[in-house]
Amino acid sequence: MRDAVLGLAVVKYGRREDLLVVDVCLTADPPQFPPHSGTKIVMISLLCEAFKCGAKLEIKFTENVEGGRVPFAVYKLARHLGVTLSHIDEGHISPAEARQLFMVLTGFSAASSQKLMQLAVEEKVSPERVCFMVHNGVWELPEMESILLGSGQPERIILGTSLPEVRALYLNDLLFARAALLGSFLDRKLARRERGDEEQVLELEGDARRFGISFDPAFYAKIYSAEEPLLVPWIEEDESWVPAGGRIVAMVRARTVADIELHFEDDLATAAKMMESYGRQKENFFYLLYPRDFRDLPQDVKESITESLRGIGVGPMICPEMAEKLDVDAAKRLEKARVIRR
Repeated sequence: MRDAVLGLAVVKYGRREDLLVVDVCLTADPPQFPPHSGTKIVMISLLCEAFKCGAKLEIKFTENVEGGRVPFAVYKLARHLGVTLSHIDEGHISPAEARQLFMVLTGFSAASSQKLMQLAVEEKVSPERVCFMVHNGVWELPEMESILLGSGQPERIILGTSLPEVRALYLNDLLFARAALLGSFLDRKLARRERGDEEQVLELEGDARRFGISFDPAFYAKIYSAEEPLLVPWIEEDESWVPAGGRIVAMVRARTVADIELHFEDDLATAAKMMESYGRQKENFFYLLYPRDFRDLPQDVKESITESLRGIGVGPMICPEMAEKLDVDAAKRLEKARVIRR
């Protein structure tokens, strides 16, 4: 199903009260889509608009919307998500309720939500800013979770505060941004389902493979829990499938050619610890993900690294993207982050 209208809203900024005023709020829930789809889309749009126009993430529905009450569809969605709305009859969603709803709608894991609230308490970055960045495509959700949980000072990357002129800090932030993007390449490759024959391969809209994604900051690893068989990409073997119920544990190392060789012994030791932590059960499949730079190593070095990894039960996984190109994308995203309203 294409070109489906799932919701319609008309809003304005209430300057005097510093909130978002909603004059029209219509949602649809077609059977072809998951429950609450239309309401989710409309609420995400309203929350993003409230943040973008400078309001304090507070929403007020006028008399034109169900007699001035919070729409019943919004109430049902909030209850489904475990968010309590306390001002239904007044047609009002408070800043605290809106923030909680924004975070749940964005889909952050428990660990990421906890980190976000910690950053908010420390007044380093607001959760609504992070949610806005995800919904506006600055960072995808798995990328943002890698930044939140995997970097020592995620607020610098989220705010884009490190400038190229401050080289040490900027390069450090660029490295973590590069790693988040490298992991995202693997996300998309695993999700891609190709249908067809030897002459024609088709990628159908909405036909993604089903799996869960989590992030382990202890090893900077991405964990993919297969809900259906997954084809493992970018490995030397002709074809390797992870069965439904299995897990891909991929340690992400977005290193350049020089850094791969320089830090490999550390990477090998960390990979061994990762395997011990997760266990060597047959449902676990372990990999070390490098960018395309690995291919530019001397042949004897590549063979030595591959042999060492396989010796402990870890497969090398080589993304076709170079670290340099990842850096270009990362730099653009840091620049976008810098101009978003704080």
